[in-house]
Amino acid sequence: MSGMPSGLAYEADSGYDARFDGTASGKGYLTGTRSFCLGGSAGAVVSAFYYDADGRMVQQRSTNLMGGFDTDFLSYSFSGKPLKHKHVHTATGKPAHTEVYTYTYDSAERLKEACHKLNNQAEVLLANNTYDELGRLSGKQLHGGGSNAGQFTEKVSVILRAVFRSLIARQ
Repeated sequence: MSGMPSGLAYEADSGYDARFDGTASGKGYLTGTRSFCLGGSAGAVVSAFYYDADGRMVQQRSTNLMGGFDTDFLSYSFSGKPLKHKHVHTATGKPAHTEVYTYTYDSAERLKEACHKLNNQAEVLLANNTYDELGRLSGKQLHGGGSNAGQFTEKVSVILRAVFRSLIARQ
């Protein structure tokens, strides 16, 4: 992209996946965008996207309308599930804000926990999922709410029946 702001260059961050720096090009991948704001003189938001060797986005860097940058760093498991996502927001004359999301999975690669940390505050558990012996979601405890274990089994059964009916109808 011509005229790309220098703050959009790739920046490695320890603990997060690195971009693929081989001979392959970004052919077929979205590597940048420029979005203009209507009705004002705020200018454009320019974004750059960086991918690993498996084609997963590992970093996104964007300008923002407050004269700073928004940067996302991502880390994935071997199978491609997101493990960590860090978002850093900067603005002219303001302190940077950093949000970190972490995800843990059970041995069957089902989401077990999702956590969030803002700046230097304590990490908060956003969701804690439990599964029954058949692998169905049997409970989900959300931050700030009580447990609703056992309410999901019937909903999952209804959804699965609807999916199977639509598949049979197509045949």
